[in-house]
Amino acid sequence: MAYLPQDVVSDMFRENLLDLPENQLAFRQMIGLEAPFECIGQIPEARLAFELCRRKGLRGQAMRSYQELPPQNWKDVIQRYCRVVSEDAHLPESVALGILPLMRSAADQARDHLYQALEL
Repeated sequence: MAYLPQDVVSDMFRENLLDLPENQLAFRQMIGLEAPFECIGQIPEARLAFELCRRKGLRGQAMRSYQELPPQNWKDVIQRYCRVVSEDAHLPESVALGILPLMRSAADQARDHLYQALEL
């Protein structure tokens, strides 16, 4: 929901996933309001997705739970997740030379997109 156009989400799901009672505990776990149930990614990236949903104007019980959180430093979060760490990747040089520039370019594009979406 955070990264897709609203019409695409609406076509996929006929009801608001943010309002379904059976999803509420999982959403609270994802954003760190409850102990996580399994490895689902990291809390800051889930919070970033919720912030993107908030900025899109999405509503529901899960969004009300998200509002319980303190303000976040989105620039730090985006910098953390939109970077390529290659030092310990142990890529063969021939592979690294071809793929790392593409990965860095994609990271730059993702960072720019998120800065724009969050008006940073």
